[in-house]
Amino acid sequence: MSFRVFNELRKQYKNILPEDLVEDVIQYFSDPNSKPLLKNLPLRISVYPFDSKIINAKDAATIASWIGKKEGIPYRLKDIPFKFKLIYRASREGFNANKFHECCDNKGPTVVIIKVRNSGEIIGGYNPLDWRSIKMTKDKKSKRVISRPYIDHKRKTSNSFIFSLLSSTNGVIPKLSRVTSKKEAIIWCENKGPCFGLHDLWIPSSYSQSRSGTNTQKSYEKKVIDRETFDIEDYEVFQIIDKSYSPLNIIKRTFNFSVRMYKKMEKMDKKKMGMRSKEGFIFS
Repeated sequence: MSFRVFNELRKQYKNILPEDLVEDVIQYFSDPNSKPLLKNLPLRISVYPFDSKIINAKDAATIASWIGKKEGIPYRLKDIPFKFKLIYRASREGFNANKFHECCDNKGPTVVIIKVRNSGEIIGGYNPLDWRSIKMTKDKKSKRVISRPYIDHKRKTSNSFIFSLLSSTNGVIPKLSRVTSKKEAIIWCENKGPCFGLHDLWIPSSYSQSRSGTNTQKSYEKKVIDRETFDIEDYEVFQIIDKSYSPLNIIKRTFNFSVRMYKKMEKMDKKKMGMRSKEGFIFS
């Protein structure tokens, strides 16, 4: 689009276009290397029912495709094989590690979605394991169960990843960064929020109302945000439930398998009957 065409559109839609957005576009024409203020983009609202204040269902489809290692085009909304169940929202439950662990520990695979303050960037990570903060051990002498906190405890997995859905460098082009050093892919720590790798993407909050995160490329392919520290506007955690293992889907698969087997057996019986008929015809 040329500046002349933009000017015509600007005049035509002057009562609709936000002034800040117009300023961003004018700044771009004067300096193509300038970065737009992403906060001026419209809210990512979806008509598909999805309980998030940060991402929409299409974003979830992209993340689901990364989880399932689907190549090419992401899942269509109706084909997403995972349920994204919201279990934690920092602005609702509280910006502290205690609340995070209270809501998210021992829930299996989860996705963390972070909205960066001021820039509007959206980043996050997928943990195929649990989050945990307390280790239960049995004392050999007393036989009693003792609880001890996890402190920067490294967990191994080859299936975790971090990502960016909206960034100042890539814009709305999603960026995927899979784990490269799987022995410290996930970090469990009682006094921190979700932690991926050796500071690749951490929310190192204590029990205070901390709202900051860190990003240093060490255990994953690449950084998902172009600075080492960032302020968090809000973040959400979704429990990932594989719908293929739901009781209803198991019943459906069992039923479909039974139908296929019945049809196959019926076909074989007809074939045998046909062969017998031919044999009887020959001998007669």
